[in-house]
Amino acid sequence: KNLAVALRRIYLPDRAVKRHLNTYYERIREGTRKHKDGRPGTILEEDKLLEAIPPWDIVNYATIPSLAAVYEATLRSESNFERAKLRVATEAYRKDNGRLPPTLDALSPNYVRRINADPLTGYDFDYRPEPLASGELVGLEAVTRDSASELRKKRRTPAILTPRASMWRRYAMDFIERYDFDAAQRNSAESILRDVEAKATIFERAQGARIKELIDRGDMETAENKMGPLNNLFDELKKRLDRLPTASQKAAAADNSNGAD
Repeated sequence: KNLAVALRRIYLPDRAVKRHLNTYYERIREGTRKHKDGRPGTILEEDKLLEAIPPWDIVNYATIPSLAAVYEATLRSESNFERAKLRVATEAYRKDNGRLPPTLDALSPNYVRRINADPLTGYDFDYRPEPLASGELVGLEAVTRDSASELRKKRRTPAILTPRASMWRRYAMDFIERYDFDAAQRNSAESILRDVEAKATIFERAQGARIKELIDRGDMETAENKMGPLNNLFDELKKRLDRLPTASQKAAAADNSNGAD
């Protein structure tokens, strides 16, 4: 029986080759799909994906293209588009006000409708109202292939370890906007966010440096295990926010979502 299976693999490998190819691309799609909270997909580790293909499948080994470089180039291009847009907006702000905006939030809604996260990292731009020698602004400088490698590290860093824990804050602000909260609900949502961030800060003081060290070293498995409590806190944030909208607000948000589709 085992010999028959082995012979079928040798003489009739087309189905297995197709299955390997489909599995590979499905993992690529899952890995690069943006998260609901706005973060980009994971960093592609093609070596690990290729390990799942048996050595005898030389067809796939020879023909599968390198998608990691294409994916990263796409994110780099999207990031540079957002940065260019914000540089134009900051210049317009400076002409109107005689100074650079103190924060990017000052640009919305008069100069840009919304301040998006950096597509390359999923976090807020590290903007400061200071020009570089090149004339570009700190945090809005064009991303090159070399500088992109440093920015990619942020994609693996827990939200609380970056300035303002932007992923969590952005999730809360988007939630408030989606359900059109009144002032009291907005205050409650922001209070919940501050409470969860305070708990995360305590965790960061104890474990943050160690987690960042593991990420920089490339030991993602250990780092992800240590990040469990942070993931639990983010789940807590989402559950507590989910209790705030009224039934009518949820129905209205559902209608808006269906209309957008």
